[in-house]
Amino acid sequence: MPRYRLAGLLPLALLLAGSAASAHAAEAAHVDAPGAQMDFGDLMHYFVSIGEPSRQMVAKAIAIRLGDAAICYDMETMRVAACWTGGFIDMGTTNVVRLVQGVGAAPIAGALQVATRPGPGWADEHGSFADPRPAGFAQQGFGKLPDSWVHYGGLYRHEHESVLTYTVGPCAVRELPGFQPAGGVALFTRTIEMASSAAAARLLLAEVGGAVGSISAAGTQALLEGSVAGGGLVTVAALSALPPGAALHAETGRLVLELPPRAAPIRFVVCLASLPRSGLEAFAAAVASLPPAGDLALRCAGSAPRWPSVTTSGRKGEDRWAYTVDTLELPKRNPWKSWIRPTGVDVFADGRLAICTLAGDVWVASGVDDGLSALVWKRYASGLFEPMGLRIVKDVVYVLARDQIVRLVDLNGSGEAGFYQSFNNDATVWPKYNDFAFDLQTDRAGNFYYARGGHGSPVGTSLHACIVKVSPDGRTSTVIANGLRAPNGMGMGPMDELSISDNQGNWIPSSRINLVRPGGWYGFVGNPSFYGKAEPPLPAHQDAPLCWIPMSLDNSSGGEVWAPPAWGPLGGRMLHTSYGMSSLMAVIYEVVDGVPQGGVVPLPLHFSSGIMRGRFSPSDGQLYVCGLKGWQTNAGADGCLERVRWTRQAACLPIALNVTAGALTIGFSAPLERSSVVNDNFSIQAYGYRWSGAYGSDDYLASDPKRKGRDTIEVQQATLSPDGRTITLHIAGLAPVMQMEIKGKLRGADGTAVPLMIANTINVIPKP
Repeated sequence: MPRYRLAGLLPLALLLAGSAASAHAAEAAHVDAPGAQMDFGDLMHYFVSIGEPSRQMVAKAIAIRLGDAAICYDMETMRVAACWTGGFIDMGTTNVVRLVQGVGAAPIAGALQVATRPGPGWADEHGSFADPRPAGFAQQGFGKLPDSWVHYGGLYRHEHESVLTYTVGPCAVRELPGFQPAGGVALFTRTIEMASSAAAARLLLAEVGGAVGSISAAGTQALLEGSVAGGGLVTVAALSALPPGAALHAETGRLVLELPPRAAPIRFVVCLASLPRSGLEAFAAAVASLPPAGDLALRCAGSAPRWPSVTTSGRKGEDRWAYTVDTLELPKRNPWKSWIRPTGVDVFADGRLAICTLAGDVWVASGVDDGLSALVWKRYASGLFEPMGLRIVKDVVYVLARDQIVRLVDLNGSGEAGFYQSFNNDATVWPKYNDFAFDLQTDRAGNFYYARGGHGSPVGTSLHACIVKVSPDGRTSTVIANGLRAPNGMGMGPMDELSISDNQGNWIPSSRINLVRPGGWYGFVGNPSFYGKAEPPLPAHQDAPLCWIPMSLDNSSGGEVWAPPAWGPLGGRMLHTSYGMSSLMAVIYEVVDGVPQGGVVPLPLHFSSGIMRGRFSPSDGQLYVCGLKGWQTNAGADGCLERVRWTRQAACLPIALNVTAGALTIGFSAPLERSSVVNDNFSIQAYGYRWSGAYGSDDYLASDPKRKGRDTIEVQQATLSPDGRTITLHIAGLAPVMQMEIKGKLRGADGTAVPLMIANTINVIPKP
């Protein structure tokens, strides 16, 4: 089991009370929020709060709409947490509906009928329901059970139905939830198929605190004298198609189904309801009237398309410079009023694009050609938990959501995902609005990588504040680096160079780009709101970033991407996206004695929203970026998908930066005019930041770290190489510095103005 540090762990009641109070206070003010009218469909992965009297939070909830009723599964324990009537879940004050940060979980929108407390939904191999998770997390329902106990495998979508697949021990299980209102009875059903097994199994059906249970004379109906719905009701369970040797078991406050070992697969239906005692006969009649349970495999092969396509167009930018920005219009006007704020993008081998959105959709765009005149969009999946990364591997879409990596499979060529495979669900979800999982990258061996910050969770929460490596089969998660606060973006180079950017905040004095070293630690200690005055121990060593970035250039980083060699003047270079400034930068760096160092070069390109992901298309060789407006940013549009296209023109850009003893050497992509390379045309400032638990940092003199300000560095001599492509700036006493800004007024050999701006870091001065 993973280790958890419970310092600052908030009581469940406090979390729920705060969430509920904030939700009610904000509800009226946000009924007109941009995503308030969105049709999320019949499925939603989110964190769900279940109010009185079964007060709980389900951190990894799978909420499934069943007509005018709904059911909620706990992915981590495979229990049915709640069944209710009268609505679905209320997303009205969550991240996915509002333009500003949400206030927490989605409450159920209806009348609670049946529930269970946080804990295992199936007993362990010894028949016990005792929860093995650390006490604080188990009581609040966070953290998964061991895979050897239960393991969620995903769900199949068939029209408006969902079939869950999971394992109990080694036994494969399929389950179809349903709702059958009949004779005044709100009847919830669980159709379950189980493989043959040499082991017995125990399934938790319902719980009512302190209630007394009894079994009918026939042994097919169990009753709890009490109901989560209150009002003198009772909770009742019954079996349709009772498996041989199976039996219902009633104990204080709990109903359990006992299943014996079996030599062949079984299929049966569990029926649940809360009703007055006078309705027990109607309940029995409703159960008896159920049609025979059909083979669930028939619902696991895909179905007819549910979502018609939407057509938009794009517009090309003007070819005034070496690079320009083309805009691909998003399918903002769609029948489901889906709010399109892209958080991830990738490209199929044939040039089609896939994006994921903060609201949980995945869309696929075809017609992505040079002119962008007709883009055809298809909603491919919905109901994912705030996805923040998307990767296409062998033309299959993988999405990083907050609760899992989902592998989306089109089973029958319908153009829609019929199987939402839970490729990996190891990470814990902490129910706070900004506990995101970020980006999704793969290396040449097929391993997946994503990042999770530590800002939104207690110190020591499993698989948080770190980079996680997931094996190609999805079965193993390994932490490869730690110390991350809000690492919104990553990058993977052609030789498996892994980068990650982090955002200013507590313990991160300014935004930074890290070139990741396995085992590295990158500065974030923890959020003081969780650890209070009991500051965690500080590591003895902190890995220096490739570079720090001034707030004036990037107040919220978005991740990196490497350009292919043929992409014009910037071919082969690392590029950095800024979510906060809606901008793109080139990254130039070197590695000295194993330590990376370099800087960023702002590019004269503007994007309509805060870009945070980038992929190069194998079809046209151009860069596609996407982003949104959701937290601090200068973004204009709610979301964007844009293409950075090389226009085949040349440009004079800094493409290399090297430090020597007493000099900085800057390489350019084209020759410079020699007469512009003079000392007075350069200005350099140097300063540092203070590493502390405070939010961000002022600028401090590099020469005196106790005093605020910036040092001015004198350029003793500026020289230009014979080919006109390399400037050497001679500087006396050049020393390591956290932040340097190099500015210059230059001209290209063709007379074009070449404004120079590099924000860089010097970690090491090479020995002469």
